[in-house]
Amino acid sequence: MSEAYDAELSDVLKRNPDAAFCSRYFSKVKICFMVHGTNEDFSELKKHVAALPDSKSYSITRSIPVSAGMVHFESLPTVISHYKMASLLNIDIWLPFKKFEPRSNAIKQFQKDMSPNWFYEAVMGCAADNKPIDYCWAGLVCLIGAMLAKKVKVTVDEGEKGLAPNLWANFVGEPGSGKTPVIDMLTRLAEPFTVDPKSSSDMASRSMIDSAISATKVSEVKKIIKNATENDKSINIDRVIKQVSRKFKVEETKIAEYIGKLVITTDTTAAGLNDLLEIDELSVMLLADELKTLLQVLSSKDNAKLRGQLLQAESSNSLMMVARANQASKTSHNATISVLAGIQPDALAPFLNAAMNGDSSNDGFLNRFLLTVKNVTEFTDSYTASEKFDKKAIKKFIRAVYRESFDFIDRIDGQYGLVGFSEEAKKLFKKWKTYNTEQIKNAPNSYLANQFSKYVGLVPRLSLIYQVMNKFSSSKKKIEEFQCIDLAALSFAIKSVEYLRSHAISIFSADENILHVESTAVLKRLIDTGYDKFTVSELSQRDWRFIKRDTDKALKVLQYLESFGLVRANTVGRRIEWEVNPLVQFCFN
Repeated sequence: MSEAYDAELSDVLKRNPDAAFCSRYFSKVKICFMVHGTNEDFSELKKHVAALPDSKSYSITRSIPVSAGMVHFESLPTVISHYKMASLLNIDIWLPFKKFEPRSNAIKQFQKDMSPNWFYEAVMGCAADNKPIDYCWAGLVCLIGAMLAKKVKVTVDEGEKGLAPNLWANFVGEPGSGKTPVIDMLTRLAEPFTVDPKSSSDMASRSMIDSAISATKVSEVKKIIKNATENDKSINIDRVIKQVSRKFKVEETKIAEYIGKLVITTDTTAAGLNDLLEIDELSVMLLADELKTLLQVLSSKDNAKLRGQLLQAESSNSLMMVARANQASKTSHNATISVLAGIQPDALAPFLNAAMNGDSSNDGFLNRFLLTVKNVTEFTDSYTASEKFDKKAIKKFIRAVYRESFDFIDRIDGQYGLVGFSEEAKKLFKKWKTYNTEQIKNAPNSYLANQFSKYVGLVPRLSLIYQVMNKFSSSKKKIEEFQCIDLAALSFAIKSVEYLRSHAISIFSADENILHVESTAVLKRLIDTGYDKFTVSELSQRDWRFIKRDTDKALKVLQYLESFGLVRANTVGRRIEWEVNPLVQFCFN
């Protein structure tokens, strides 16, 4: 929307604070507004502008051509609704109002089409004894991803770094919502496949290997490398270590003992994580039953090192220097960590607000909890019977994952198998990325925009987990071979991410949800009292909840109602007078 003026630029800006930018065309100044709306909104506004006496002074266009030197940017764009644009143009006719409901999409429940059928039934079976379904799904996916993290990675296009499927899950719910029982269930499921690297026997084995390697003559290592290069073979450092260790009669099984094993820890000290992350073969899962406590620990400047360790290990493909007592630091190429946590909404709020308000310590830590869910899915009459589901299926699957080496996948990324997308999957993923980009642009706040941007990495990781699930043979108790991520696995991942997106919007758009509740209360009072024309100051003098003696809140509520076409602002002399849409009583019907 644009309007031409014969005036100085500064004067124009004062009269039009919502102007997105102004451009000077010879002796005239043209101001432009950025208006958000649908195609129907666009057509409606254009129709009413055409009926104005001075309609030729205005133009409505979907794009503005910019010539070099012709445009002068004065301020950041302010996107306004087409209702507000109509008010600025003094259009007397009320535009059709929109249905008054929160802009956020309804939070989605866990659905059968989000995963292979057997896994859906396993989730429902785990939840059948009064455990929250949403927590069970997120927790199981997190656990399975942790067990796969040291075995296989995924990449979309050839040449890209592989992504390990280690994920961070966060159960958001009030006290007594069932967070702890699910975490306890998951630790019991994982117990047969966990290891304690700090036990005396395990530490003794590693000490033997370290001693053997350190005592090996340089000539012995050179001999191994020479033999490898003469045969045109790539040098695998793990292989070198194994051969050197064999020379000193250290069993190879001692080194391989950790591969595929999982360690579950509650240790939130930098030194404690150091000891675990230095073991390249070991998958680490951190339990934070009370995430609030962990966030408080990480907020201290004294724990910057711990925070950095967690962030690096979450990415799963960065180099990490791991300090070791009385020894040289070790470079870990594939340190990974999964996190399983729970928190109450009220406890999450201050940390979330700090992140949204650009706190200097905000480094995207909370955005790493991509499996953040609320307890919303309910059992229905069609599946209340727990005996309908095979509770043992998930145990069989986890054991199969533990035993599988994934040797049928090419070892391109060191000790890991690296699997890519099929051509059909690549096409679908590209199409979804375009959709996700639009969701990022339209995100209610910057925090959600950051969250949505991380979904581009989440979809491939979930696709890998679902691909392994699809290839699980319950009768054979093994994972069947596969060479790429197929369309079915990717489809499950995309549906799961859209489910997670709805939960993220519900959890992290709390400010807008609260504003909707407050605006609803004020709107009902306006309808009940017939109070239809007033200034912001006059409205705030009303003895009404939420806005009493708070002009800033009153203005915020009115602007929110205006975005639905329920009120509008009119310039009457030197004051701004708000008017209620005469059809407002029908907005709740």
